[in-house]
Parts: sequence; structure tokens; C-alpha cells
Amino acid sequence: MSDVVIFGLGRIGARNVNLSKDVPLSHLAAVRMTPGLTLAGLIDPDPAARAAAAALFPETPPDIIVGDASELPLRSGEVVAICTPMQTHEAVLATALKRSPRVVIVEKPLAPNIGAARAMVDAAGAALRVNFHRRFDPRHRRWKERSPRKPHAIIGRYGKGFFNYGSHMIDLLVDWYGPVETVCSIGDATGDPGDPYVSFRCRMRAGFDATILAVEGLGYDLFDLDILGQDGCVEIRAGGAEMRWCEPRPGLYYKGYAHLSEIVPERETGPVAGFLELYQAIADHMANDAPLLGCDGPAALANMAVLESVLKSAAGGGITINPDLL
Repeated sequence: MSDVVIFGLGRIGARNVNLSKDVPLSHLAAVRMTPGLTLAGLIDPDPAARAAAAALFPETPPDIIVGDASELPLRSGEVVAICTPMQTHEAVLATALKRSPRVVIVEKPLAPNIGAARAMVDAAGAALRVNFHRRFDPRHRRWKERSPRKPHAIIGRYGKGFFNYGSHMIDLLVDWYGPVETVCSIGDATGDPGDPYVSFRCRMRAGFDATILAVEGLGYDLFDLDILGQDGCVEIRAGGAEMRWCEPRPGLYYKGYAHLSEIVPERETGPVAGFLELYQAIADHMANDAPLLGCDGPAALANMAVLESVLKSAAGGGITINPDLL
């Protein structure tokens, strides 16, 4: 059995329960469902957060729910999950590394800027993974293979913040299609400076553009992508809860014109998973030295470089920036 310590008992750390049937959408819920892993510590300085976690999971031994890591015994070789706000990640990682963990999972994005991200990757080494959970979601992995290998273009739309939803969208682009060559903002960054809204365009090294539009002030969640290929389009809706393939149908609405139409058998719907699959992969890695996939340090730095380049582009009036040069 491998021990797991979770720093941060907010929504993503512990409180996302009963959101979608039996699919775990928090670290705590996923760890509890994974054979081979044992909870060894739940850490949060907020007494209300600790009480909420204890109420949601009353079978958790109360002595492992603590306000500070110093209240737990030191055990090397643990799995550590950092689920605190982005601005605290670097400091929490420094505390976590005193425990000599074997694997460190950090919630996305890794840090508020590329300098802090590099320091974290250097400190944690190969043990670090950033939780872009779509990399482990079985449906996303299937549709990655179904998607056009060289799109003509990708159009994305997101809400709920650049660091929040925008970072997920960038990770999906890089995971499915490889490095970003250049970026430029489309308009200014607006909203909360801590997690603004900014539209941007990525020129992918694979030879096409991905245009990502930020939409502020919506009364609903938005995370949609259209991946436009020569012979059809993959449509990703509701953050991946809906995936469908559309093909051109000649004469569908007008004689002599072809428009895209959904191919019903090639459609999947359901909650986006990934948390349980992440921890199952970690358990296999811990027990059998199986390779641990996901967003590693170099991939996390590539994501951070795109994020920072977009913000620098917006501050510079939409200038084009090569993220590799940051």
C-alpha cells in the first residue's frame, strides 16, 4: 500500500462529491476508490474546510485531518497532491518536498508565472505531474485518436477564466497536436487580473492555427472546441461531456452545397473522468514501476509559457510571441 497526503481540502481536493453519479471528481474521492492507496493525511489550515471534509467522509480517521503538515508523521515515498490556490503552489511544494515524496501531483496551472513554474519543476524533478485530468479521461483518449491528424483549423470557446479553463484548453491542444510555435492575443485581457479573460491565437508547429475565444459574463459553463479537418469535424462540447463527429452531406439543405451533419453512431456523452484513472496509474507506478503518463514537468512548463506569452502579447497590443523564448 502507498500513502497519499492531500494539501488543500477545497472543491477539487475534497468537496466535489455527488456531481455526476459515481464518477469521482476530487482527489480525496478518487484516492478512496483506488486499491493500493491509503490516505495518510488531509491538510488544510481552514478549520471549516477540515470539518467539511470530515463530514463528507466520516470514515476518515480524525487524526489524519490536520491544519499543518508538521502534525503528521514523516514518511518518505508518499504520493502528495497539492490542491491549494495557484498562488500558493510554490510554497506548498517546498513544504511537501520535506516529506521526500515519490510522486507529486499539482493542480493546474502549475504556477502564476513561468519563473515560479521553472523553480517548481527544478525542485520536484521527475516526480512532478500537473493534473490536467483530460489526459487520463478514457473518452478524451479515444477521441484523440479519432480526431483529424492535421486539422485545417481549431476554434475554441471558453469561460471561467484564462488560468482556469484556458489552461485546460492549451493542454488539450498540446497533448493532441504538439508544440505551439507562436501566440498572439486577440484584444485586451479583461476581468479579474488574477484570472482574466483573453482571446488568443496559437500557431501550432504542426502547421495550423488554433483560435481560442474568451467569453466573459455567461450564466453557464463554456468549454467547446471544433476541430476542423478536410473530411469532417470533431465537436467537443460541455468540456468534453459531449463528443461527436460531423461529416459533410451534399444537398442536405441546398442543392449543390454540402454542410456538416452529425453522424449519430459516432457520438459519446457522459461526465468527463480522469481522477480515478490518474490515481489508478499512480498506484500501478508505485507498486510496479509502471510508466506514469500525464502532464510532466516539461509539458507543464510548455503550458505555462503559452499562458505567459498570451498575457505578454495582450499587454503589448497583440504582438506575436514565441513561447520557447521565454
